[in-house]
Amino acid sequence: MNQPITCKVCGMTCHNLKPHFIGERNASCTVTLAEYQNRYPDAPLYSEIFKKKLDELVAKKQPPVRSAGVDILKMTVQEYPLKELFNVEMGTMRTIYGFKERHELVPEIDPEYQFPPEATKIALLGLRLNKPTMIHGPTGSGKTTLAEQIAARINMPVMRINHHSDMYSYDIAGQMKVIDGETRFEHGPLPFAMQRPIMLIMDEWDAINPEIGMMYQPVLERRPDEILGSIILTAAGGEKVDSHPMFRIVATSNTCGLGDDKGHYQGTQIQNLAFVSRFQLRVKLDYLKPEHEQKILEKKFPKLSTDEFKLLTKTAAKIREQYEGGRLDVPYSLRDLINWTELYVLLGDAQKAMTYSCTSILPFSDAKTVSEIVQRIWG
Repeated sequence: MNQPITCKVCGMTCHNLKPHFIGERNASCTVTLAEYQNRYPDAPLYSEIFKKKLDELVAKKQPPVRSAGVDILKMTVQEYPLKELFNVEMGTMRTIYGFKERHELVPEIDPEYQFPPEATKIALLGLRLNKPTMIHGPTGSGKTTLAEQIAARINMPVMRINHHSDMYSYDIAGQMKVIDGETRFEHGPLPFAMQRPIMLIMDEWDAINPEIGMMYQPVLERRPDEILGSIILTAAGGEKVDSHPMFRIVATSNTCGLGDDKGHYQGTQIQNLAFVSRFQLRVKLDYLKPEHEQKILEKKFPKLSTDEFKLLTKTAAKIREQYEGGRLDVPYSLRDLINWTELYVLLGDAQKAMTYSCTSILPFSDAKTVSEIVQRIWG
């Protein structure tokens, strides 16, 4: 079972023959994979031990099956290992609480997602200790995705509120409505989530009117028993809504609620400091390191070579250096990098792909700077 297999063309012996055919990454044979399979249709490509390990890896990447009709209030709490799911370790904290069942509000698992170590640790710590956590950073750095992918792997239901300056208190807390001929109060997303084991993602919370944002303050305050606070719904006759023991809050923002000194995030507002201070854990999520971005690109665009991946990620890193140094007014996100790569695959020209995906909408000086970076790196 542990014995390697031999290529019938060149005699190479290994546990996985696939990478050594023409057109593959480690090509050393004289035929392509298709030619080999046509010539030797019954010849195996993997040894028994390799095939077993491959099947185990594939099985791990399959998302859990959703259970139809799961009662969100009757789900079973379950511990999940940090090292196995997120590849992080935090002293004596080895597990995180989630659920055995998979409710319809649980996000889908993205098997290609790369967890940023430090930000993942803080987000997990906030969930374990039930401390409202703020994830802040530049646009497209993956703040919301980080929270959703953590939830996806521990079967945590998620609700997301996208904040903006035109929101009113009833958009969050609820309002009186005529339902089946009767006028009664209908809960908004905040009290609905509070009463259930849900991760509430306050997306771009620094865009909300500061006066409206203050309504979150009593909810963000933890009680002595480490459960989040309550809210009084005055429009519902003073109804008090308490937080479920497994209710969690994660907020995302570009500015931390302290204002945008560069003018890049129009619509964000300076928030009340008492509101900002309620987030007991805060972590900045920057763009992924080039080697992590390369892994993502490799999975999305397997036909490109290792050299091409390195050129793509190096270009993105250089553009960001110019932005951090104040020589560019627009940041360059992973989303931008993936879009550029997709066009590069189709057009076969890095400069043209950059023009259509990015520089055509930039001011002249910024477009020139980015084009020069591409020219210098790609030649």
